[in-house]
Amino acid sequence: MNYHLNPLSVGQFSISECAMVDNVPHVTRKAMGEFLEYADPQNAIDKILERNPFINSYSVPVNMSGGDGKNYDIRVYHPVGFMSVVLSSNQPKAKLVKEAVANLVYDYSRRDKISAGLEVQIRYQKISIINKLDQVKTQFAREGLIASLRQVCQQLGEPVPDIGLLGLGVSHER
Repeated sequence: MNYHLNPLSVGQFSISECAMVDNVPHVTRKAMGEFLEYADPQNAIDKILERNPFINSYSVPVNMSGGDGKNYDIRVYHPVGFMSVVLSSNQPKAKLVKEAVANLVYDYSRRDKISAGLEVQIRYQKISIINKLDQVKTQFAREGLIASLRQVCQQLGEPVPDIGLLGLGVSHER
């Protein structure tokens, strides 16, 4: 299969040469070097790859048509390979990406800490909602309570209980 290189932009980041392989963007060495703003893009990436040969396991050869009409096999790098190169670089732009990834991981992994008193109040609210679920007469009211239960469970960092297993009646009129 003959691939074509196209630019790719994601948010504030742009890549000059990207080939779609199985609907996944793969980046050339030159594009990685340009992204990281090296003076000699391809050579700089080659040096990173020499120091970190495992990154090549995240690349595939693709056949490309050159400007001269000839076909060439070049290696393009999966996003994991691209990020591995970025994490191995000390360029200023790499440091910005590392910081952005670190913040993303932190935001994803942290649970808002709540005080013990607030946690007790939220748990009482959860119990109250569960008790009210068996008393509501309409499906609309029931769905509203279930939405409130989801929100309370999210605040506690807990999964939503299976309403069917709580033994609450489900045959209410609409």
